[in-house]
Amino acid sequence: MITILLFLTSCAQPQWPPPPISPIELNTAKSIPAGEAIVFGRVNVIINEKPFVWDRFWWDKFHLYLLPDSSSEAIVYTLSDDGSFSWHLPPGNYTITSFKWFRGNNYLIRPVLASFSVPEQIESVYVGELVISFIQTGAPAYPQEIWKLPRAFPVMHTEDNYQQALRRQRINISGEKGEVTKRLMRLEEKR
Repeated sequence: MITILLFLTSCAQPQWPPPPISPIELNTAKSIPAGEAIVFGRVNVIINEKPFVWDRFWWDKFHLYLLPDSSSEAIVYTLSDDGSFSWHLPPGNYTITSFKWFRGNNYLIRPVLASFSVPEQIESVYVGELVISFIQTGAPAYPQEIWKLPRAFPVMHTEDNYQQALRRQRINISGEKGEVTKRLMRLEEKR
């Protein structure tokens, strides 16, 4: 009886802790550093043809590893909500090298290799939507969120959902001039 009560009360707890704040997160920046651009898009994780929402940070975390060409150290970014992001980045070439999906005490690491560029003297760049699709199986009587992590390699592709991305943003991403440049991510072809 006590076990059931503990399980039920733990399910009703608030989402704690909140996602970690990345140094490139635009929503938490006081201002955009000089010479940097607003970069926005989405990483849409699909499980069994349904978008996954990252709202249980105590259970599921999805880290992206973003590597600037000018550095050997990756920037870690944690997805939240529907996977939409807005970053501030200096001009240069970038690659989302991989992701690491944590669920409880387990994790799954997979390569991504999606690259994009941030041109100089541009205020805002839309890099598109990276779609990562999994097929996951588990006991139908339990919610999908408590199933084991998928072990297969996901299917990935990019999409241009610019108008939807503009509606998802909670901030003015178009900059002072009101212009946005599209520089869609490109996935490296598998050999």
